[in-house]
Amino acid sequence: AGRFSGPDSRAWAILAGTGLRLLFVASGVLAAAEWAGWGFRIIGVWAVVFYLFTLAVETRLLLKSHAG
Repeated sequence: AGRFSGPDSRAWAILAGTGLRLLFVASGVLAAAEWAGWGFRIIGVWAVVFYLFTLAVETRLLLKSHAG
C-alpha cells in the first residue's frame, strides 16, 4: 500500500479534479467574455460544453488509472 492509496486519496483526487475543472472553465469563460466579446447566451453554452468535455476527460483518466 503506497502513500497515495486508499479512500482518502481517492476523495482528494476527485476534489482536486473538480477544482481544476472549475478553474479551467471559469478562466475560459472570463477570457471569452473579455477578449472575444461574446454575448451571455453563447458564453453559457460554451461553459456547459467545456465543463462536460473536461468532466469526460477526467472520468476517462480516473477509469483508466483504476483499471490498470
